[in-house]
Amino acid sequence: WEGKEEVVVNGLSLEEVEDILDEYAHQRLAWKFRKADGTDKTVLMIKERIEDDENIVKSFVLKGEKKIGYIILPGFYTEWEGETGSSCANDVAKEIVKLKRENIDGLILDVRYNGGGSMGEAIDMIGIFIDEGPLGSNKEKDGKQITVKDPNRGTIYDGPLVLMVNGQSASASEMLAATLQDYNRAVIVGSDTYGKATMQQMFALDTNTKRPTNSMPGMTKEIVKITMGKLYRLTGKSAQLDGVKADIVLPDAFDGLEFREKFSVSALPSDTAKANSYYKPLKPLPISDLAGKSAARVATNAEFNEIKKIVELQKKEMQTTTRVIPLKWDAFQKWVEEEERELELIKGEGKPAKQYAVENHAQDKLLMQKNQYAKEINQTWLENLSEDIYIQESYQILTDLINLTKR
Repeated sequence: WEGKEEVVVNGLSLEEVEDILDEYAHQRLAWKFRKADGTDKTVLMIKERIEDDENIVKSFVLKGEKKIGYIILPGFYTEWEGETGSSCANDVAKEIVKLKRENIDGLILDVRYNGGGSMGEAIDMIGIFIDEGPLGSNKEKDGKQITVKDPNRGTIYDGPLVLMVNGQSASASEMLAATLQDYNRAVIVGSDTYGKATMQQMFALDTNTKRPTNSMPGMTKEIVKITMGKLYRLTGKSAQLDGVKADIVLPDAFDGLEFREKFSVSALPSDTAKANSYYKPLKPLPISDLAGKSAARVATNAEFNEIKKIVELQKKEMQTTTRVIPLKWDAFQKWVEEEERELELIKGEGKPAKQYAVENHAQDKLLMQKNQYAKEINQTWLENLSEDIYIQESYQILTDLINLTKR
């Protein structure tokens, strides 16, 4: 630290280094590194608070034949302590309000790779799109079935909706998908979800300690997560093991891997419960027409066809115990390039969208006018979203839904 005694960190543990970094705030810290070529380099750093933009709700506008709002929800996060804590349901609601000011024709909500989180947040999230009524049910070890209801009347968004899912959408994401599907409220696009319909709670191993929360430091290694119950759809079915079936299926590279809940040796079995008899679904959506139009586009899409091939190769590799990797340099380099290409395809990266342009809504544009760093990060977001073939197809599906509904 500037003006303090030098500390040699060679051999120190991560915890010891963190203790050094925690000593002072708003002061300069000089790091001295010795590079591989033997030269020394000194870097001055200042500790400041930064915003984590990677794991929060973000929204964009897709401008083409239709103006579509796009929201990505990476997790069902919540801050348990403090009135100013962040809540993903509130964050999504705020982004919808901003997008409605852009006069959007429809909305895409993306919960791909969303492994779940707070079930309370999932209930509030569903309430954004559904007026009132039951949302599902749960059972604990006493066997009593408890109906989960929408805590708030009214909706924040009642227009055309597509929910994007994939094989890594789990738990709270699956409850959101299942309820919107049971109400005919959204078109579910993607692949079978993860298949986890169980509830867990965290308990401290030290019985003298109260139940831990996210705000309690040092608790990450002293807690145990215990399954307390199971979740059920309004139809009485469970997403356990089999997941939520997408209305419109898109090729998913993860289909070739055995990673879902049903492949776990300790997975709880799937069962059924009593169906809810008083929920009122909306008018059925034109799923068959939408699926037919989507299938025709996917069949001629080079990237989706490549992903189908990768899935078949992965399934074959899962059945074998050996894998051949060339050791001659030229052949190995070619193998590495092919692996990297497959990885890009698995991510769903293709050519920039021709159907629409990805833009920020007016409020984000205003916030980034004087923040160069935010501009650079934002540009990467815009490019990645434009090249995502799954978003491109979801945009087309939602456009078809809007046109079919109007007709």
